[in-house]
Amino acid sequence: MPATCYRCIAEDIEPPGDPFGVCLKCSSMMCRTCGNRIPKRARFFCVICFPEIVLLPSAGLGEAESWPPSGPGGPRRPRGGGGGGGMAEAVFIDSTEFETLMQDLAEATRDSRDFFRREVRTVTEYAAAYAKQEAERKAINEITDYSGHLEEEEERREEALQGAQQLIRHVELARAEERLREDLLADAFGVAAWSIGVKPGDRVPAERLALLGDLRLRFIVGYAAPAVASSVVTS
Repeated sequence: MPATCYRCIAEDIEPPGDPFGVCLKCSSMMCRTCGNRIPKRARFFCVICFPEIVLLPSAGLGEAESWPPSGPGGPRRPRGGGGGGGMAEAVFIDSTEFETLMQDLAEATRDSRDFFRREVRTVTEYAAAYAKQEAERKAINEITDYSGHLEEEEERREEALQGAQQLIRHVELARAEERLREDLLADAFGVAAWSIGVKPGDRVPAERLALLGDLRLRFIVGYAAPAVASSVVTS
């Protein structure tokens, strides 16, 4: 059986593209549309890993943390390949540079990024609410019930909580150190949503959300954005 692009197959993109490179982060084969060599670095990353590895650090955020941090089996990386790995590094100084150096990806993700440009502060506020306030957490969970199986749903909500806590901790630190770039943060959220084939604000199928390895991005795309669209948070 001939090799095909992992993202094309996972997201039912027809016809699937021929493999062009192997993502340095997740080791998946990707076509020219689903993978890119990063300007200034020449490293090849798939578009699913790109927001975590390149855009979040460019926005001033630290690398994703392993989750859970400890346990009988030691550290465990989240489903989808996230959890850190020493690769994350800032590349772009601002969104204009991203759009200039990666024109095809920037154009393909424009609508998705525009949504988060408008809502970037709101979704980060929802992350803080989810991380710190039980009432708001419950309200968001009510519209993001991703499984009919209680055990699976509890695991997803625990991952969402960890993602919200990580995100708001990193955002607050970056803001305090005056290195937060909200334009690139919005780009990271927008590219992440586009990369798994969902429209920002829509409820995300669980199998699509699991493609994102970074819990911070999973929370924004799968929980905060639908909450913004539904206006469920009470404070």
